[in-house]
Amino acid sequence: MVVGGEPSALDPQRVHQPLGRSAGATVWLAYVDRGGGLTERLVDPLRVEGGWLTAYDHRADDARTFAVHRISAVSPVHAD
Repeated sequence: MVVGGEPSALDPQRVHQPLGRSAGATVWLAYVDRGGGLTERLVDPLRVEGGWLTAYDHRADDARTFAVHRISAVSPVHAD
């Protein structure tokens, strides 16, 4: 889900629902970094709590944390 086609933060409540449904599955997310740049990640969500997503980041090959308010889009990845 992308909000208005522009990189802007999603309402944290709208992030929790798709990430919660995706536990154990890979999701694509767009994330606004500290410098304001947009990055895309493939992650496996582990938990969402206290405004933070903890997920296995495929690019980093390690668990990472993401501030939920910086997530601008999230979508499940479907295996073909």
